Amino acid sequence: MVAAGDTVYVWHISFFYDDQSWDDYWAEKLASGVRDREPFDTLTDAEFEAEYRGIWTEQSTPPCLYAVDPAAGKTRTDLPLTYRDYTVDVCDGSTLYGERVTTPYRTQVSPGRIGPTPACRIDLATGQAETFVLEPTEHYLTGFDGALLTCRYVADAPLPTDAEQYAAAIQSATVEIDRLDPRTGARTGLTERPYSNADYENNGCFIGVYNGKAYFEEREIIPGSGFRRTALTAVDAEGRAETVWDPWPQAEWVLGDDGGRYIWLYRDNYNTSYAARALLDTETGQITPVTQALQTGSGAVSLRGKAHDGRWLVVIGADSVGRTTDYGLIDADQFAAGSTDWQPVTMWQG
Repeated sequence: MVAAGDTVYVWHISFFYDDQSWDDYWAEKLASGVRDREPFDTLTDAEFEAEYRGIWTEQSTPPCLYAVDPAAGKTRTDLPLTYRDYTVDVCDGSTLYGERVTTPYRTQVSPGRIGPTPACRIDLATGQAETFVLEPTEHYLTGFDGALLTCRYVADAPLPTDAEQYAAAIQSATVEIDRLDPRTGARTGLTERPYSNADYENNGCFIGVYNGKAYFEEREIIPGSGFRRTALTAVDAEGRAETVWDPWPQAEWVLGDDGGRYIWLYRDNYNTSYAARALLDTETGQITPVTQALQTGSGAVSLRGKAHDGRWLVVIGADSVGRTTDYGLIDADQFAAGSTDWQPVTMWQG
């Protein structure tokens, strides 16, 4: 699900597809004996039928794009069944993108997947869909500057398909980060990064896009215990790079939620805690501690989302076991200045 302007879009896809009629599907289920097995044996006839009618509806609906617009209402655009083969999971604000999945699934940058990868784009406004091809070893990271941010290995010789030879060959490869516009095929090289054994995600140690810039970590292997973050760099859509941190200011800090001008910094203590600690101003580089405490419960206020007018939706209360109970809306600059003058939000109770 993504939002663009006032419209909310929902991409529907089912891993299983069934083109049977409801009558044939229902007769098959009744004949299978599943009605007498757990957990269906405790359901009423009406509940049992409702359960399987829902499954049938899900599996018999083709890939489609739903649009919900306050002015225009709801629309649905069906797409060919071949689009079931794509993981549609990135949006650049006007277009959805997907890569074709192979069976068994492998990441793009792995032995056996070094050839060009088919991908697709679906225009949100028109529902028009088309396919395109990514370069060998290339995969996209996210939407960026109205296009795609992609990552690929560049080597002096073609990468081998043998796993051991491949692992050796990429040690000397360069990780190239590009801005790719599939509409025109235009490609802009943004930055190059050396291969790193600490790049566990095969993405050039990419963290995310914040305030129009792509952020990357520099990592150093700690033998037997993972890695440490050593530096933070950023690059804009024109390929202008900057060093944000060198060295990393706090070993346990990680970049978290996108607050627009501000990046929320969290404390990741080997996954035993994950709490808001500070804000990084992407324009000045200033780090401001988050001092606003929850009104109920323990811990600091944290970001949950952004409203249409740009204000932050923040968690301001929790119960004794940490479940959110209260939210507030506040201007980002006000919050960064330490304000607690948020507007309480009354949540829908159903």
